[in-house]
Amino acid sequence: MVSNNHTTEAVYTFIKQYMEEWGLPPSQREIADGCYIARSAVVRHLDKLEAQGRIALIPGKSRGIRLLKK
Repeated sequence: MVSNNHTTEAVYTFIKQYMEEWGLPPSQREIADGCYIARSAVVRHLDKLEAQGRIALIPGKSRGIRLLKK
């Protein structure tokens, strides 16, 4: 079984690579499909990344994810 921290890191890596390739953030569905996780789990991982200060979530905006500089 994949650890939760590993999955959170995979979500972050997916977001970063997607933005580099497409120039915009992925949707939650694209994250779920790209990381092979349930769409319901995506929100939990995004919240964790936001709490870590690695991303900012923009409420009410489609594709509302912004990468933050460390």
